[in-house]
Amino acid sequence: MILEAIIENYAGGPVGVETIAAMTAEERSTIEDFIEPYLYRLGC
Repeated sequence: MILEAIIENYAGGPVGVETIAAMTAEERSTIEDFIEPYLYRLGC
């Protein structure tokens, strides 16, 4: 969901965590603590 939002809205470009949180209705801390490390492990 997050990767799709970044690709569709920002052409895959750099996007801040606050913007991602607003786009996906997730808390910033959730993105930083769980989603970001997961995406790093995947190599995204």
